[in-house]
Amino acid sequence: MFIFLNGSSSSGKTSIAKELQEMFPQAFLRVGIDAFMGMMPEKFIGDTEVAREGFFFEATKDEHGPITNVHGGVYAKRLFEARVPCIREILKLENEVVIDEILFDGRPEIDGYINGLKGFPGYFIAVNCSLEEVERREKLRENRSDNHARGHYHIIHNHGVPYDFEVDTTSTPSDVCAKAIFDFIATKPEPKVFR
Repeated sequence: MFIFLNGSSSSGKTSIAKELQEMFPQAFLRVGIDAFMGMMPEKFIGDTEVAREGFFFEATKDEHGPITNVHGGVYAKRLFEARVPCIREILKLENEVVIDEILFDGRPEIDGYINGLKGFPGYFIAVNCSLEEVERREKLRENRSDNHARGHYHIIHNHGVPYDFEVDTTSTPSDVCAKAIFDFIATKPEPKVFR
């Protein structure tokens, strides 16, 4: 079984994933965007010319002010194409998984997960948080670019696939959100998407 958390950067996904790992009696392995980006050599992440081949952070503006967009170069695309097959292999070995993800590419990206993880039951969970709170958290984090979340905030839930459950971390602590997810899964509902 797996739990798929989708939400913006700084929405609390990783904190919830860690809480879930502690709540379940069995070992849940945590994997996701940060774990995969962590495999990339640092020189290929940032705003340098060489980072254009990896994860290039572009500072720009929209009608609300500065934003940071992330563009994937050839190395980033190869790495991201490996995500679903890697997770599938982990699941095939009878491991439980918490996926901590940001669905930047909408329907095509979630369809890749749906098709690639077919046959494995999983719960698709939305991690919501107000843009104002996400931006506040982002400024407090040393490992995040300012205005990064706003660059993808309005697109990550626009994929047309129903969630099994949703939490909102704007004013609810991550441990309370994790407990709500845990309690939901404990009722053993039929997953809507991942079966």
